[in-house]
Amino acid sequence: MYRNERGFTIAEGLVAFGAILFVATMLFPLMFHMMKNLENNKEHLLAYRFLYESSEQFMINDTLSKRFTSEGRSYETSITSFNGKWKACVLYDKKQNCITETEK
Repeated sequence: MYRNERGFTIAEGLVAFGAILFVATMLFPLMFHMMKNLENNKEHLLAYRFLYESSEQFMINDTLSKRFTSEGRSYETSITSFNGKWKACVLYDKKQNCITETEK
């Protein structure tokens, strides 16, 4: 019975290596897009966390605005009242996220 104990040929190795490179080049753009999306979501999460902390501080000692710094970014929160409704906003990197009071 014939058994091939010599291993892979050069051609088989190159084909396998080429297939691995092809799959890797297809997945790299997706991976970079996912990493960028993750970074943006992390910014939003931090902003809302600071907004939550600022709202808690407002309830305790009536501090209307506060500035936070994290990872080189500056977050500024403010709480205002308009027509009897409260609005809490956080401003960071030219973006603004606000939460308004809703009726029950």
